Amino acid sequence: MGLIVFNDLVLRILMLTQRRIAIKKAIAKQELHLETAADTEAAADAGGGARPLMMETIVEMSEIDEQTRKLLKLVLFIFALTGIWAIWEPVFPAFGILQDIQFWSYSAVVDGVAKTVPITLANIGMAVIVAVTTIIAG
Repeated sequence: MGLIVFNDLVLRILMLTQRRIAIKKAIAKQELHLETAADTEAAADAGGGARPLMMETIVEMSEIDEQTRKLLKLVLFIFALTGIWAIWEPVFPAFGILQDIQFWSYSAVVDGVAKTVPITLANIGMAVIVAVTTIIAG
């Protein structure tokens, strides 16, 4: 429920931001139109002259909107997976079994004491999840 509310809230903020940008562009275009009309009249009175061309960077709002929505979906998916893991990990015993499957171990010094640290299936699974998430986010 919280993820749905968060999704709708972010989509609403995106829509409002898009409207503000569109209004600012419309105002700027109108001011530019009025300015060029005044320059044209002044140039006609002064005997002619070419008005300078203004370069405008065009950013496709639909592209930005699509990329933002994809990023939002990814973030919501990660939050959902984290929530499912947090809810079911203590309850569902199969996740506890992942800690029991040991592939190898290595020696490390923890608090000044040499200790063997096991690499379990849970560690490898978490590493795969982090790697995939990093690749998708990148």
